[in-house]
Amino acid sequence: MGGCSAAPASGPCSDGNPCTLGDACDGKAAVCVSGPALNCDDNNPCTADACGKAGGCDHAPASGACDDGNACTAQDGCANGTCGGVVKACSDGNACTDDTCLADKGCVYTANAAPCSDGDACTLGDTCTATACAPGVSKVCDDENLCTANGCDKASGNCVFTDIGAKTCGDGNPCTDDACDKEVGCSQTANAAKCTDNNLCTSSDACKAGKCVPGPLFNCDDGEVCTDDSCDAKQGCVKVANQLACNDGSACTLIDVCQGGACVAGAPKPCDDKNPCTVEACNPVTGACEVTPTSQSCTDGNPCTQFDQCAGGKCVGALVLCDDGNVCTTDACTVDKGCQSVPTTEVCAADKCTTGKCSNGSCVLGPANDYAYFHKASGATTTEYRVAATAQDGTVYYVHTGNVSSLSRVPLGDLPQTVCTLPGYVTFMEMSGGKLLLGWQEAYVGDATALNNSCPKLQKVTFGSVRLYGATTWGGDPVFVGEQVVGPGNTTKPVIVRIDASLNVKWTSHSNYAAQLGQYNIFGAIAVDAGEQHAVAVGYRYQGLHYDALLATVDASGKLTEALLGGPHTDSLGDIAALPGGGFVAVGGWTPLGDTVRDLWWLRLDPKGAILWQRTLPSPGKEDGLVDVVRGDDGALVATGLGDTGAALIAIDPWFNVTWKRPFGLASTTFNSAIAMHSDGSVVGLGRNLSGDPAPFTFRRDQWGYPSCAAAGLCATIPRAACDDKDPCTTDTCEPTTGCVHKKLPSGSRCGLTAFCDASAKCVAQ
Repeated sequence: MGGCSAAPASGPCSDGNPCTLGDACDGKAAVCVSGPALNCDDNNPCTADACGKAGGCDHAPASGACDDGNACTAQDGCANGTCGGVVKACSDGNACTDDTCLADKGCVYTANAAPCSDGDACTLGDTCTATACAPGVSKVCDDENLCTANGCDKASGNCVFTDIGAKTCGDGNPCTDDACDKEVGCSQTANAAKCTDNNLCTSSDACKAGKCVPGPLFNCDDGEVCTDDSCDAKQGCVKVANQLACNDGSACTLIDVCQGGACVAGAPKPCDDKNPCTVEACNPVTGACEVTPTSQSCTDGNPCTQFDQCAGGKCVGALVLCDDGNVCTTDACTVDKGCQSVPTTEVCAADKCTTGKCSNGSCVLGPANDYAYFHKASGATTTEYRVAATAQDGTVYYVHTGNVSSLSRVPLGDLPQTVCTLPGYVTFMEMSGGKLLLGWQEAYVGDATALNNSCPKLQKVTFGSVRLYGATTWGGDPVFVGEQVVGPGNTTKPVIVRIDASLNVKWTSHSNYAAQLGQYNIFGAIAVDAGEQHAVAVGYRYQGLHYDALLATVDASGKLTEALLGGPHTDSLGDIAALPGGGFVAVGGWTPLGDTVRDLWWLRLDPKGAILWQRTLPSPGKEDGLVDVVRGDDGALVATGLGDTGAALIAIDPWFNVTWKRPFGLASTTFNSAIAMHSDGSVVGLGRNLSGDPAPFTFRRDQWGYPSCAAAGLCATIPRAACDDKDPCTTDTCEPTTGCVHKKLPSGSRCGLTAFCDASAKCVAQ
């Protein structure tokens, strides 16, 4: 079979690219393989070499940095296909070198020997040596003056001559004056100038004979006890702290000691008196402990007191009233156990009109009570009973006076019982704060709850020739009033005595009135104001047949101020009572001049005993005035009088307006000695009949003055407070058939300290 055939061949060929050389056929693959690329590099960094499409090499100029191979050019760069640079300036600024440039080495500096200048105008003939300018010979400058320094000005080359006499001739000695002569030279002359010997411990050093002579030593004493003072030649005064004893200037510090150069206060002086009711402070000047009382609350550690409060530097509390409300128990407080209630077998009052007997702590009712007489002594006697006190159960303590006095007690509705006997003529006794106070020339102080026939708890206090008629307590202290025999014929002067809890006399105050033969000055009663700042005693002065009322005020220190009252009238004061709001009420009798009828007399006093106002009340008979007054817990005032119309109880309001008046006893002969007010408002009293049946007796009246429930009628069960209409211009009383009665007071009646009732019975202040 015939036809064309194509077999692979080898040998040169052309790949159609003029920029390749030696193209050749691949005998196996039947393809033309390109040969190596045409080399167009002309070794010129300033041309861009490439093969053109038509064949052959193209060399186009290029820009950029290059190296022209010449060390004498710098900043080489291409320009128009050629590499070139800027010719270097080979200058080192040194006149002593010759500067050249070699293409293969660059700048070359070769030393020379040319003339030069070393910058100093004072050198001559300077020349270069080893690339440096060497100075020539120095310029000569000499003025032949020993006192100057020769020199040359390097800038100008001019000679300069400086005076150096003082510097060159100075020998460093402040005690010489140094000088210089241009031909001779230096000289030194001694002076008397001030100087220093370089010792800080001397002062006022001075030159002498060319030397510095030390002055006096410096005083380094600073006057401080807490430093040891010395002097060091180099440091001067040296202070070293010590630990000596010192005084910080306060008398209230102890064992002051020096520390760190200062006086440090020692321990404070102890001034604590362990009393919670005082503030203690030390006086820094005197060192005395000064104590100031406080008024803060406190605790006295006694369970039998309450509301403890500091007063006068002491912790004082009000007594705890251990009242369980049961009349058939005896209530008392002890420091170790507090309130204790013990059943009694006493007479008890179940209500206003019935009494009973206590049994196992309960009141067993008895028959109806009659207040008229619950005891009456038999047999004539010239002695008398004086009331002492009343207990919560109604018991009355009283004294039967005589050469041997007996202290008796009478429970309501019971028989009298003698508690103990006492020697001497006991004229008065009062129970206050659990203490019995009684006396004539002696006083007996003791526990009222522990009395028996031998009076073991009573302690005797003897006052000498002092007769005591009245007593009370003042800040817990017993206070007595009476008279002291001071002259012949039984001449006496009033006296007030206050003792402390240890039975020591605190002070005794005597009357200021001169004692005269036949003159008697008697204080019969005493009371202390609510603030316990003053006590007021009342009585009379008697001379001949004339009586003058006597009133004395004494302060807590015993200072006595007294006055006679009533003027030329015959008058006397029998009793006094403190008022709860402050001040006192005093009662007595007043007989106007030329009259034979003695009027009832009341006085209202301020807390210092000064008379605020007074009132007299005429009586139809020859009553002997008022001899006793008592105040109830509700403020009610009841007084008793005596005389031709018989004894009487008189109730008055705070302004001395009579609320009611109840006579009793035998006409013209009944004598009331004293009264006391029971806790239920009833009044108990003691007295005696002067004729007929001359016997002492005890009595009781209810709060309205009636002798029994039958006599009281509707009033038997009405308390005083129920009839109080709160109108000071009415008197409030109770009538047996009608009950409460309110009677308007007449116009001008007093209704306040400075107020009076007007015509319409309205209280108006003036």
